[in-house]
Amino acid sequence: MPTPETRAAACRHHSVRASGAVTPWARYGNRHGGSGVRAWRLEGDLLSVEFVDGAVYDYRRRDVGARAFDAACAAARAGRGLSGCISRLLRDGYAARYDDRRAWSAAHGGRERGSGWPEAK
Repeated sequence: MPTPETRAAACRHHSVRASGAVTPWARYGNRHGGSGVRAWRLEGDLLSVEFVDGAVYDYRRRDVGARAFDAACAAARAGRGLSGCISRLLRDGYAARYDDRRAWSAAHGGRERGSGWPEAK
């Protein structure tokens, strides 16, 4: 069974330390096609990911570990490998799950307004 270190090594080519800045919602690049990720947002040590089924997951650095978190953030920025990093590194380590973007926005104080949230297709 792979350890967190070997799973992190699988995404090492994406690894970059996440900044403390807020990245507005961005449509995921999906450079290789077929990803289950629709959009992502980074705010300090919180990475929020919207999947194509509409569900939004929050991942926190303290919950999943710095190496895994940084690898996922870098994959999001690169537009490739995020779904794989999530399934290999973050797994069930999410801090919260929301059924859709409305529920996410309500839980986060309405931060989606004016933040450039990409529309669902």
